[in-house]
Amino acid sequence: RDPELRLGVRTDAPTVSRLATFVFFQLCVSFGFVPMSADVEAAFLQGNELQRESGELYLRQPAEGFPGLEQGQLIRVKKPIFGLAVSPRLWWKTFSKKVLKLSAQEVLGPCKGQSLTMKQSLFDPALFTCHSEDNVLRAVMAVHVDDLLIAVKDETPGLKQAILDLYPYGEL
Repeated sequence: RDPELRLGVRTDAPTVSRLATFVFFQLCVSFGFVPMSADVEAAFLQGNELQRESGELYLRQPAEGFPGLEQGQLIRVKKPIFGLAVSPRLWWKTFSKKVLKLSAQEVLGPCKGQSLTMKQSLFDPALFTCHSEDNVLRAVMAVHVDDLLIAVKDETPGLKQAILDLYPYGEL
């Protein structure tokens, strides 16, 4: 059991609700978006360094060991990893901050010259949208931990590329 839990650390992290998932797909149908799914590779390891109030965390090597390490040598955990109660929250904080800082400068089409940014939904914190200056919906994204549903208007390729460049993805 993780000793951090006794210290009252927050472990909550938003995930898209069922209703917001329905909204995502309804927006795709209504606006003619083609949705895609993406799985962020090693998501927890993409976050900031792990800082624990209870001190550093070490793990034993598996029985077969790791190349370059002596048998029995411990491994210091420097990043959030699967199995730690705080990892989903730390990932969420890193991910949402990066999405909200995203800015795509369109060079073609109806949004030429515009800087497009994502906004977090008030309805569901795991739903993000992007509107152009003329208030037309250009993108919608739903997030469940490291699994994303993404839909971007074809005429905003810069925005689509900026979203895809956020992280490495296993499946698109």
